[in-house]
Amino acid sequence: MHPARNTVPVGRNRPAVRRGSGLGARIRIVLDNHSAHISKETRTFLATLPNRFAFAFTPKHGSWLNLIESFFGKMAKTLLRGIRVASADELKARIELYLKEVNETPVVFRWKYKLETLSVV
Repeated sequence: MHPARNTVPVGRNRPAVRRGSGLGARIRIVLDNHSAHISKETRTFLATLPNRFAFAFTPKHGSWLNLIESFFGKMAKTLLRGIRVASADELKARIELYLKEVNETPVVFRWKYKLETLSVV
C-alpha cells in the first residue's frame, strides 16, 4: 500500500516491470482513466521500453467494467463505512485483514452482461 495517489508505485515496481514475462513478450494492460496512468513520469518511463506494453483504457464512464472499482466499492461499504482508526497503520492493518479474509473464500466473477444486450449511449 502506498499513501499517495500518484505514479510512485509504478516507479517502485520498475525492476519487476522490466523483468516481466520474458524480454520479448508484449504485456497487455487494461487501465481506467486515472491521471497517474498517463502522467509525464509514467510516459517517460514507458518510452524507455518501446513496444513492451499495449494499453487499453476503459471508457471514462465505464467504471462497472473495472473489477477493482467494484471490489473497492464493496470494501468501502462493508469495512470502511463508519470506522474510526487512530492511525494510518491501524487502517492498513484492517485493510490487510479484510483482504486476507476475502482471499480465504475466493469468488469467481461471472459477467452478467451479454454483448448483444448492451447499448451505446
